[in-house]
Amino acid sequence: MSLPGATPEQADTGGIVIPGVVAFGDALAMERAMLDGLANPAEVRDEQVVLAAIWQTERAIILPSGMSRRDGVAEAARRCAAAGWPVHDRATGGDVTPQFDGVLNISLGFVLSGTDRNIKAAYERLTAPLIGFLKREFGIVAYTSSVDGAFCDGAYNLVVGGRKLAGTAQRWKAIKALHDAEPQETAVLAHAAVLLGGELDAALTAANEFFAAWGSERRINPSAHVTIAELAGGQAGEPHSFARSLAAFLSKELGARAPSQS
Repeated sequence: MSLPGATPEQADTGGIVIPGVVAFGDALAMERAMLDGLANPAEVRDEQVVLAAIWQTERAIILPSGMSRRDGVAEAARRCAAAGWPVHDRATGGDVTPQFDGVLNISLGFVLSGTDRNIKAAYERLTAPLIGFLKREFGIVAYTSSVDGAFCDGAYNLVVGGRKLAGTAQRWKAIKALHDAEPQETAVLAHAAVLLGGELDAALTAANEFFAAWGSERRINPSAHVTIAELAGGQAGEPHSFARSLAAFLSKELGARAPSQS
């Protein structure tokens, strides 16, 4: 993995904010390493530990796991790439998702045990602090819900006024118990993609053009989405300052720390 080395910005945010544009493959490798590290039974772990990384990646259309094997997808991907929107696969399910300059990605790694080992609890570990941050920092009242017409719609979107502000996803990995006992803990990598502003309309158009080139009648409705810049002003949606403020919040409220880079 070739993530950037330590910079003054990383030092200021405890390493949680990864500066610059991270190649999508490197970002996936980072998330995989976060999950694998938390799931390693040989590691001395604290159930309260939270790993956090905040990053941006290149402009692209991201496909859910397995979608690239479907008929017609390769040709649709070729057309998108020719139009300046390369297509990549991710390791989670869901649907087509755009990445662009107005998306900020938050990767959160943690351990669930006992009755908390369920999808709802895992999503709440991700969404609750984000909802708290938005309220405290910008006075934005967000909640979780599905939004008809949104890209990669799901029940745990972050929503403001009926419009999607962020998409979420999660991956699990059982922590193998020592001495062959039944696993009682699960490592979780939860991910949110927050819409700050930027070229949202162009990104949604590119996603719809992918669907059209694939021969699908599915379409994304741009009006089903909202950005931080629209809700709180253009400066609020500036990625650098938003990321630094969020990193400080996660560090203080969750005790979050940066994943190791290797």
